[in-house]
Amino acid sequence: MPPWYAEHRREMPWRGAATEPYRIWVAEVMLQQTRVDQVTPYFRRFVKAFPTAEALADAERDDVLMRWEGLGYYARARHLHEAAQIVVDEHGGAVPDTWDAIRELPGVGPYTAAAVLSIAYGKPHAVLDGNVVRLLTRIFTVADDATKTRTRRRLRTAADQLLDHAHETGADPGDFNQALMELGATVCTPTAPDCPICPLQCACAAYDEGAPEAYPQKKKKPPRPHHDVAVGLLENEAGELFIQRRPDDGLLGGLWEFPGGKTE
Repeated sequence: MPPWYAEHRREMPWRGAATEPYRIWVAEVMLQQTRVDQVTPYFRRFVKAFPTAEALADAERDDVLMRWEGLGYYARARHLHEAAQIVVDEHGGAVPDTWDAIRELPGVGPYTAAAVLSIAYGKPHAVLDGNVVRLLTRIFTVADDATKTRTRRRLRTAADQLLDHAHETGADPGDFNQALMELGATVCTPTAPDCPICPLQCACAAYDEGAPEAYPQKKKKPPRPHHDVAVGLLENEAGELFIQRRPDDGLLGGLWEFPGGKTE
């Protein structure tokens, strides 16, 4: 996998010879629930405005949210800002390099922790994002619902074993993890996977079955709710409009809006 990755990996602004932990951390937070092509311009603007953990920690929250505006899932920005302050206050501005320490940061779950530790520090922690889940369910024909906790544990064990074997044979954990994610994103895609060029074709049970798109199996998501919202425009004699901040929890948390409410 690492040789395949070295030849086929996409160029991204957070990849390169210098795997700077802060930039990787910011990128991995942005990549949660968001595609690479969407993240790239936001990442460039964000790290230009906040090039270090210290710069991010010192920034006003409104400025951080403004730089994030349009990327969605705004809790990520708030957590990143809070975490940067912890990194500066408790870790001297250096992104933690141990599992327990980095998991204590707001907004850092198992995937983000594993990605940062493996890519930035070469620590052998396996990642399990959507691309890797799809890849593993096809290789091992895991027919159980991939969203279930029990299935995730099984896939986690498989990912750990694959990484351990690769690490023992000299592969860099970060490169191995990125290779799996890259393969899932560009070759082993949700629909119309490009099996003929896949380096793992010979080991893929779903390919042998002739039905790679049957995996992973997931329950159908409920339809997305739609709400009509009425807003009021309140203007004073100076021509200023009244706005209010949304609660931190929930949709568009911490952002500003005109007063209003959902219509029933």
